[in-house]
This record gives sequence, C-alpha cells and structure tokens, in this order.
Amino acid sequence: MAVSMKFNSETIERTASHKVTSRTYYANELGELEAYIEKNYPEGSDSEIGRITRNRFYQKGPTWFCDIAGETEYDESGLAVSWNGDGDTPLAQRHTLSTVVMSIPLNAVPGYRTFWDHYVWIEVPSDGSFGYTWEYKDRTNDVPFYDRQGRRYAWTEVFQESLLPDPTPDYSWRLLDSPSKPGVRHAEYLTYQITEYGVYSTESAAAWAVSEMLNTVRTTPPLGNMGVRGSGTWKLDSASIRYNGQRWEASRVWTCRNWDTDLYPLAD
Repeated sequence: MAVSMKFNSETIERTASHKVTSRTYYANELGELEAYIEKNYPEGSDSEIGRITRNRFYQKGPTWFCDIAGETEYDESGLAVSWNGDGDTPLAQRHTLSTVVMSIPLNAVPGYRTFWDHYVWIEVPSDGSFGYTWEYKDRTNDVPFYDRQGRRYAWTEVFQESLLPDPTPDYSWRLLDSPSKPGVRHAEYLTYQITEYGVYSTESAAAWAVSEMLNTVRTTPPLGNMGVRGSGTWKLDSASIRYNGQRWEASRVWTCRNWDTDLYPLAD
C-alpha cells in the first residue's frame, strides 16, 4: 500500500500571527512511510503547510502512522513569513499590477516602418527616367532590395550617398523620399509591470528572493500575470529588500514586453 493521508485528519489552528496545520499519513511499511516523510516533510523544512515543526511516528496494529505539523507565521500586514528552510527558494506571497511608460527605440515600436527614420533611394537609368510603381512604405527592412520590376532601392539613416552600394552600370542613385519622422529616435510605450512582495525571517532569505531571478525573462512572473495575456514576456527589472524592525521585506518588479530572447534567455 502506498503512503496516504488519513481521511479528515487535517486540522488548522489559526491566530492573528500564526497558523498550525496538522495532518496524519499512514502506510503498511515503516520504511516506506519514513522515506515519504523525509522527502516531503522533514522537520525544519518549508512546505505547503508551512515550516515543519513535528514528525511523530507510531504503530497501530499492522499500520504505521506519522503525525506532522506545519507552522506558518504572519507579519502585521497579514503576509506569510517564509523561513527558507534547507535552502529552498523563498517564494513571493502577493503581487500587484500597474502600468508604466517605457522609452523604447523607434524601430522597436509595434508597427514600425523603415521610412519613419530612413531616407529611401532609387536607382535610376542614366537617361533620367524615374518611373516606379512600388509602395515602399510597407517595408520594415533596411538593406538594399529589388522591387517586382527589378528596380533597386536602398535605405540610409543619414543623407549620405557614400553609404549606398555601388550603382548598377549605367545607373545612379537618386533620393526618393526623406524620413517622415525626422529626428525621432525613441517613443514612449505603455506597458505592464507586476510587483511581487514577500516577508522573510532572515536577511539571506530576502536577498535570495530578489537575486535569484535578476535579469531573467519568463513567460509569466512566478505568481502569475494577473490576466495580462498576449503582451510579451516578463523581465525582472528591479528588486529591493528592507528591514521593518522585525522582518525582512523583499519586492521584485517584472516588466512586460517582447524581450529579445537572444539577449535575455527565457528562464522557464
């Protein structure tokens, strides 16, 4: 028989600052029960029922039992205090959502078009004929290219013909259009931020909570995205810890954007 939790054995005692959760597990073999408790609920470790404070093994007939108890401590604001037992990663305990304005390069704006901040050139025959039918405003690339009729075009960020590739024999470059947004290099972009908070019993636990994920990108923050979907990935942009006189408080700020995963590899 595998290890099971005794039916209706879970009890909870709660005060303003503490919660004690008790359970009973049982199995036919003592070794099997001991291995299960050691793996999941060793004394002093953190678990889903809090910091394990008691393991008591006993036998009734052919069956072995273990009573366990987990204690959760709360700070004055009602947040559970993480103990970071046995090196387990401290978890954030609540989160908030806000919006923030970011300054991003113009070419990172959704819907960016190259003609916003580039000059567009056309290669024309030496006889000066200039006809063209191509709609260059749909383009988002900045390298030389050909249109459907074989006419060659090119982009430059500044008005400087020396930046252009050598023209085809008997052709020369002529300016077709100037930037539609001259001088604009950045744009303000409204996005989401999620701030996660946690309260910890030690400075090292709080420091680990903020440092373990710095500069990482995730598909969603550890506590979830609060319903924000389809807006990109989340990067941990800032974090802080402080001592409130009794406990260590930590916060982590996640910013949502289509982060370049070559520069910021996904952590999940």
